[in-house]
Amino acid sequence: MHQGRDEEVRHISSIDLLRWVKFVEEREDEGLMKIDSALDWITLDSESNCTHQEDGKDFYPRLQKAVEDAFTFNPCVEGKDLFAVLDKVPDPPPGCKPPPHSDEFYYHACAVDEFRCPLRPMSIRSNLEEVARELATLNRTLLDEAFGEVVKSC
Repeated sequence: MHQGRDEEVRHISSIDLLRWVKFVEEREDEGLMKIDSALDWITLDSESNCTHQEDGKDFYPRLQKAVEDAFTFNPCVEGKDLFAVLDKVPDPPPGCKPPPHSDEFYYHACAVDEFRCPLRPMSIRSNLEEVARELATLNRTLLDEAFGEVVKSC
């Protein structure tokens, strides 16, 4: 701990410390469950209309582990932080053949069917953005429950 903050820490009440510990435990438990649910290969594969059962079974568990590590390290993890984990996992195997337009075209048009193949780059990005949104919502909800107001620093 930084020595300049020692005096500040001494003035934290035991109730506030208990609320903080409870918040951290709940945040980590619920956040890891959300990551597991959002990046579960079996679920993603079953929701797709392609056949990549063997191709993605190694990529998504590695991606999930890297996202979990980023989440436990950074309490205010955002989409850009989760995109950075892509550098920590091997590239995904090729997904379905790309459609005639760019992924960006379909992404901005909210064409959900074009993201059904979980191994396409924009599907991976979309999954990571969804995880980041869910974790941010979780943080706000738990902070509000624990301390009565949303902490603006996250």
